[in-house]
Amino acid sequence: MNYRIIDTTRPIVRDAIGIGELLYSLENICGDDGIEISDAEDWYLIDEAKYVLGTFFEDGHIRNMWLIGDDGDAKEAKAEVKALKAFIKKYDK
Repeated sequence: MNYRIIDTTRPIVRDAIGIGELLYSLENICGDDGIEISDAEDWYLIDEAKYVLGTFFEDGHIRNMWLIGDDGDAKEAKAEVKALKAFIKKYDK
């Protein structure tokens, strides 16, 4: 398995990768876009956080099933939602 080191000099990057579902999504989308997470602009990270948060409330999405307890521990999903909301509030100026 290849592990990439993410430059966490910027606080927004450090906070983004600290949220499991956001990190997972960023790894995929940044890979598709051919950029490193640490090189992503702030708006990019914020927009992705908003998207991931939205999926928790989208009927039929795996994250929604997780949140309502149909697919895993809803407590963990609620913690992810809380962290995403805090991230967005902190950085979406």
